[in-house]
Amino acid sequence: MKLLGKIILMAVSLLPIYSHATTTICTVEQDDYDLLGIETVVWDDQKKTATISGGINKNQKGIVTAVRKHGNGEKVNIFIKYTVPNGISDAAELMIFPMNEDEFRVIGVTYNYKNGNRLLDLFTGNQTAKCKSL
Repeated sequence: MKLLGKIILMAVSLLPIYSHATTTICTVEQDDYDLLGIETVVWDDQKKTATISGGINKNQKGIVTAVRKHGNGEKVNIFIKYTVPNGISDAAELMIFPMNEDEFRVIGVTYNYKNGNRLLDLFTGNQTAKCKSL
């Protein structure tokens, strides 16, 4: 019995101890109500980094602020504080979640900063997206 325990311990210790990062890429369908023109959203769930691009966004970097269970998938929040002014807002927040296996929704708002306070500014739309995790 002791020999079997040692063999099991050795076998378990040889298993990889790292986790795999998942990068998710979403292509956002455009509509008339999307004020920022977001075309793609990419995030890494391990590094908690994100990038949005398209329209006035010019590859803005952001962070994943929340991930939680949503139906058969996960709901993700991404916050972007613009490093390059876009003339509309100072920051944006997106929420991305699955509607079904093939369809996701991207809902966004923007913020402006005034006297050190973050003020809700605009609703940027509620678009359909196609997302794929790598």
